[in-house]
Amino acid sequence: MTILSQTIARLQEGKEASGLVLIEGVAEFAALTGNPPRHLQPAGYVIATTDRAGKSELIGKHRQLVTRGIAVVLALGNLRDPRGAGASLAIEDLEATVTAQLAGWKPTGAEDSMQFAGSRTLGLRDQVVWRQLDFTVRTKLQP
Repeated sequence: MTILSQTIARLQEGKEASGLVLIEGVAEFAALTGNPPRHLQPAGYVIATTDRAGKSELIGKHRQLVTRGIAVVLALGNLRDPRGAGASLAIEDLEATVTAQLAGWKPTGAEDSMQFAGSRTLGLRDQVVWRQLDFTVRTKLQP
């Protein structure tokens, strides 16, 4: 199981606590032509961002530590709030829950636990707030 699929599974296990209705991957995120349907919000999409590789640690063999970047893109709307202020406040609670589920968790095959690396607002579109939570986790590349 890949780090991404483990991350999706971890969020699905905690679906009730986080309140996420939809948890999907990069293919579903890329296929979006707008906001996720209202009945599937709040939604979370787990995507790979960047990988940073260290130098090989061995002579005669190949072993590198790789810091993998993983993002959880959240979408949360509020129909009763045309400016999105209510959704902005509600997404803070959602972010805290998702962060608590992932930060400090060690996926199988990882060198250490996942670390929270920051967040940012991606935008507000049609009363839906889009936020990205960034995490990193170190893995080993050893063919």
